[in-house]
Amino acid sequence: MNKTILITGASSGIGKETAKLFHSKGWNVIATMRNPENETELKQLENVLVTKLDVLDLDSIKTAFEEGVLVLKAGKNTMRLLPALTISKNEMDEGFKRLAKALDKIRQN
Repeated sequence: MNKTILITGASSGIGKETAKLFHSKGWNVIATMRNPENETELKQLENVLVTKLDVLDLDSIKTAFEEGVLVLKAGKNTMRLLPALTISKNEMDEGFKRLAKALDKIRQN
């Protein structure tokens, strides 16, 4: 079974390059971005799903969650998902906190 990774901000920069890297390693990639209709390169790759997700937009997160694109799974091994990223642990923790708050709001509605 191939591993699957969800990458936010995959329309450009480190997000896009990370999507291409994991694809080249044989992973299934869910490449999310605010405007997937503008993406051309990643849509051409096999086993890459390009879809809409704006982590700062509650409606976008709710839609991704309802469509099964986004699944909340917390655990101590979460930090091992992307060891090559050069962001700080504090930045990553803040991102997880924002996403968790948004998902909590969705569950409460």
